Amino acid sequence: MCHYKARPKQIVQYVQNVRRNIPQLVKKTPRDYLQSLRRQFSYVANMYSKMTLDEKHEYIKRLEGELAGRPCLENILESLIQALLKQDFVWIGKTKNFENTPLKYPNNVRYLGFGPNLKGRGGLVNTAIQTWQKSTNRPKNFNSMNITARKDMFWKMIKNLPVLIEYQGQIGNASPSMFNINGKKFKNSELASTLEYIM
Repeated sequence: MCHYKARPKQIVQYVQNVRRNIPQLVKKTPRDYLQSLRRQFSYVANMYSKMTLDEKHEYIKRLEGELAGRPCLENILESLIQALLKQDFVWIGKTKNFENTPLKYPNNVRYLGFGPNLKGRGGLVNTAIQTWQKSTNRPKNFNSMNITARKDMFWKMIKNLPVLIEYQGQIGNASPSMFNINGKKFKNSELASTLEYIM
C-alpha cells in the first residue's frame, strides 16, 4: 500500500482514449502490478540458483544491509535485486538511524559527518565516500578531474538513493535531492572536499 495505489474510479465524458488522456489512470492494474513483482522475484531466484556457496554467502551479507528498515514487499524485492550487484559504496540511508529528516538541516551530522552523536557510526555521505574510496571502480578520467567535477560526479551518484525519514509521525522514503537542492549542502561541506584526495 505504500507504493501502489489502486486505479481511481472516474467517469469521463467525451474522451476517446481515457487511459492516454487521464494521467492518473495510466497505472498498472492490481494483476499487472503483482505479476511484475512475481517476475522480479523469479529473476532473483534464478540468479541465486546459479551462485556458488561462497557467492551465496556474500549475497546474504549484502542483502542484510539492504533490507534494514525496509519492511514492505516492493522494498524487499528491490533489495533482493540490488544485492545481486557488488556495490561501489555502502549506502546506509535505508536504516532507522536516519529517521527524523536528516537531510533538512545544514551540516546535519547524520547526513554529512562522523562524530560522537552518531555513537561511532559514520554519517550518510561520509560512509559512502569512505567505502567508495576503498573500491577500485573510478571513471576513466577521474584522476584528471578538478574538485568541482568530482563533487558533481559524486552528487549524481547519491542524489536519488533512498533515505528513510520520519515526517508527521510517519516513516517514509525520500532521497537527498528532495531536501538538498542541487547538492548545495553536500558540495559546500568540508566532507565533499575530501574527494580531492581520492586517487
